[in-house]
Amino acid sequence: MRYLLILLSLFGCLSLNGQEQIKIELVGFPAKHELQLHLADTVVEIGKRGNILFEKTTKIEGPIFGFVDTETGEYSGFWIEPGATHVKVFAENYPRNTVVEGSGSHDIYLGLKFAESTAAFVKSFSKQPNHITALTYLNRGYWVHEFSWTQLAQMYEMVADENKAQLEDLKAYLNTIDIPRVIRGSNIYNFEGFDAVGTSYATKDYRGQYLLLEFNYGNCEGCIRDLKKLAKTQKKNKNLQVITYNMDAHSPQWLELIEKKKVKITWPVLWTGENKLELFHIYDIFEFPSYFLVNPEGKVIKTWQGSGDPFLEGGLTRIQIR
Repeated sequence: MRYLLILLSLFGCLSLNGQEQIKIELVGFPAKHELQLHLADTVVEIGKRGNILFEKTTKIEGPIFGFVDTETGEYSGFWIEPGATHVKVFAENYPRNTVVEGSGSHDIYLGLKFAESTAAFVKSFSKQPNHITALTYLNRGYWVHEFSWTQLAQMYEMVADENKAQLEDLKAYLNTIDIPRVIRGSNIYNFEGFDAVGTSYATKDYRGQYLLLEFNYGNCEGCIRDLKKLAKTQKKNKNLQVITYNMDAHSPQWLELIEKKKVKITWPVLWTGENKLELFHIYDIFEFPSYFLVNPEGKVIKTWQGSGDPFLEGGLTRIQIR
């Protein structure tokens, strides 16, 4: 779910003047469904009013991204903008068939996300390389399209210098493209990070012990379910060390969710660190949660991605700790 990270805050744009109605409408979905609505970095509480998933009057000052997703993580994104705030999400051909009539930002998004080839993507991007929609999608969605290094560097150079800060993830990828990725059988790539209160933790300090690295993302429901299982596993296996590293910045919402779900985390949860984005690329993190089990000698002996793997409860509990 890495590409779902959102850069703009909807609720920071609330105003009493110039209000518009945001409406998210479902077409062809059953009355009972498991869809979630995300606006900005918030999971929105949805209304139960037939086909109207969400409705709110607010001020829109610029393009804003949102998406609807299923329990399996399949999502349909959309961009609303001033004057174009009525979203229709169609069950037929989901997730490709979401319409925001009159939204030029949404048209740009569709042209990039569903480009028929990498060459078509580059051509589409070149038309408006400094538009917030193009910048956001390139920065978070480039890895889906199997670009060559030359194509990525070409698009990066199309962007005005004052906007290149919005391509920080792409830049981190370009900076690490020659560094070997951490895989099963390779050595751990050591790093240091900081928790919410600024306490530092370094992986090198765990040498001689089994260490599980868990890469997390704040709005990942599967991650939360796994953390609950992991907490039980570590309670049974006290010698198993764990470090969680969150993709997003320090998130009070994530901490509130952990408390709400009654997840008792007794290990370090890191939020910041030097070259954090580069580190996530070196570990090749493009799915959440992602796990790396490291043996006492510092070698990665198992990796897996996604929630619900039975090894989290069974295998980790039975592992022989020295």
